[in-house]
Amino acid sequence: MIQGKYSNKQENIEQETSRCPATEYKSYCRRAAKHLINTLSRHKHPAGILLDAGCRDGGLQDRAQALWGKLQYMGIDIVQHHIDHAQSHGRNCSVMDFCKLQHGDSSVAVVYSHHSLEHLWDSAAACRESFRVLKNGGLFIVVVPVNEKNLGGNLITELTEIGFTVLDNHEQEEIKPGNVVQYIIAKKTF
Repeated sequence: MIQGKYSNKQENIEQETSRCPATEYKSYCRRAAKHLINTLSRHKHPAGILLDAGCRDGGLQDRAQALWGKLQYMGIDIVQHHIDHAQSHGRNCSVMDFCKLQHGDSSVAVVYSHHSLEHLWDSAAACRESFRVLKNGGLFIVVVPVNEKNLGGNLITELTEIGFTVLDNHEQEEIKPGNVVQYIIAKKTF
């Protein structure tokens, strides 16, 4: 079982609010958009909502415009000032807990978690919620640091136990030397 980084939701909100200022995340959005576009061009997925979990300022909405014909962007973040900033730029984002999504069962085409799963108070709950809200054939795309202690190296096991089929799982160095991340693409299939 993967463990959360924080002991409860309130601690999660407080720590993430102080850790992340409300500014544009340009380099984050460039990397995230490139990764997302490449992934979705290689893997079949249904049309519908692309849920950007941990969206920060929602800049991905602007950077991945090529996807929005088939997918409708929706960003969520637990930090209020991130969402305030996103909405001030006209982006479709709202405050929501990734561990308790407000979406109906089988209502989302893609859940994208780029460097957010490792910051949650209950990472396992976010994985279960992603499975619940995804349509059949929907994708859960995850990018996390390889050596993140709170995930305990058990993320793949957790995803398969929930019911996901793992399509891709590889490590890659990011822009900063020595910063190695794990890219995971999982599919909900019945």
